[in-house]
Amino acid sequence: MKLPHNWWIWGVDVALGDSIDTGQVEYFKEIVKGIDKKDNPKIVIILHAPDWSKSAYRALVRICEAAREKGEICAILAGDLHHYARYESFKPKGAPERNPPLHLIVSGGGGAFAHPTHDQKKYLEVDSTVAGRGLLDMGREFSLRFVAEKEPKYHFKAVKFYPSRMLSRVLALKNLWLPFHNKRFALLVGFIYFFYAWVFGTSVPEEFAPPPSESIFDLHIANTAALAATARSNPAFFFMLLGLWVGLIFYVDAKLQHRLLKWLNGPIKVIFGTLHFQLHIVALLFVSAITTVLTLKLLDPVIGVAILHLKLFLGDAWQGTVVASDARGADLTAMRDCVSNFDWSGAASGTWGCVSEQLGKDALYIGATALTQAATSILIGGVIGAFIFGCYWVITSVLFGMHQDAFSALAVQDYKNFLRMKFEEDKLTIYPIALDRVPRRREWRARDPKKDIGVAKNMPLLVPKREMKPRLIEGPIRIEKGAAPGFVKTFVRDAGRDDAAASSSVGM
Repeated sequence: MKLPHNWWIWGVDVALGDSIDTGQVEYFKEIVKGIDKKDNPKIVIILHAPDWSKSAYRALVRICEAAREKGEICAILAGDLHHYARYESFKPKGAPERNPPLHLIVSGGGGAFAHPTHDQKKYLEVDSTVAGRGLLDMGREFSLRFVAEKEPKYHFKAVKFYPSRMLSRVLALKNLWLPFHNKRFALLVGFIYFFYAWVFGTSVPEEFAPPPSESIFDLHIANTAALAATARSNPAFFFMLLGLWVGLIFYVDAKLQHRLLKWLNGPIKVIFGTLHFQLHIVALLFVSAITTVLTLKLLDPVIGVAILHLKLFLGDAWQGTVVASDARGADLTAMRDCVSNFDWSGAASGTWGCVSEQLGKDALYIGATALTQAATSILIGGVIGAFIFGCYWVITSVLFGMHQDAFSALAVQDYKNFLRMKFEEDKLTIYPIALDRVPRRREWRARDPKKDIGVAKNMPLLVPKREMKPRLIEGPIRIEKGAAPGFVKTFVRDAGRDDAAASSSVGM
């Protein structure tokens, strides 16, 4: 899109890949043909994601080379990451200088949840094919084959992050309350725990099963030998454990990129994934034990007595009707004796036996106790399992900068941001605007035409109950429209030509 004063905005769509489709390439070629280099055009490139942070950015290189044929790239903007970050080129000792500086800006804090900033790099190195200022003359009009002179990489430093790196770490600590903050995730983990505990409890060999626990204060938790014996006797459980272990290993977000340290990513994945797996296995055995003792010592008796009372109530209501019989009357008498003699203190060991005897084959009792045991396992397993996941995300995110999905689980609504740009004849001014807190669903109301006079011209249907307070994150950022760059031109000898025919020239 061409703007006044020879400013241009180029928006590129690379979808989910790293290449530009043929249609876009042809489109930008036609755009370049219509640009006059003498007008000193300045170009702002907009991407869907910050490709400059990737190890290979073919699409970005291709669009930058096309832009530099006739103009100069002043800034590259991107979204995808749900935060604000700005990098600016600088000149360390022995590195090339880019004047004016190039700005790399991420502003993806629109409607989605916030992403962390403490995992972002403070310094970047970007190839000259993207960050270089010189116009590249490939020498197609000459008989000799020209190639772009290989420039050193340009250096960039982080100028501003929003939210700040320290605040980002503090937000990550909220994962310690993950079971109560993200109840749907806790429910999912609870279902997984219930499934594993169910298979383990029904498959553990009798000689490895722990003795019955008398109370939750005297739990007899199965050991790893019982787990191994169950996996050996039940292939399905073996592959369930194997799948969980391998899945947690591959889940580890190890991302060392230095060429001397990349080999550590594999061991890091194995170590972190195995420790995570072991914590879940210990929790699984604990959930299985505590669910069993709660079911046998509390839930089953409560449900049994409740069903006995229900049967007695219905039996009394049916007395004197056509469904009454001597056998039913005997059953009711036995139920009354059981309920009247039931000892909730547990002092009389035989009191629970009569409930089991009366309801051992009752479909309602069996179904109710099964559902109650499943619900208990899901509830306890969800809380413990989600807490383990939250601790894992806190440790790996805060200390090692892994797992952006730690913030996905938090679904932080605040810290929105966007950019406003003002294009003038001699400069471009970028205003990065932040909204630290956004209104929640119940903090909106219908617009009142008489009361909300200030917003009447915009005609919104909803307005916030409290005034929103946007502010500048930094800046404003001013990009001067400097003189047009020169060109870099170099050529090498074609095969078969004499070495003396090769020469090179550099002009700026």
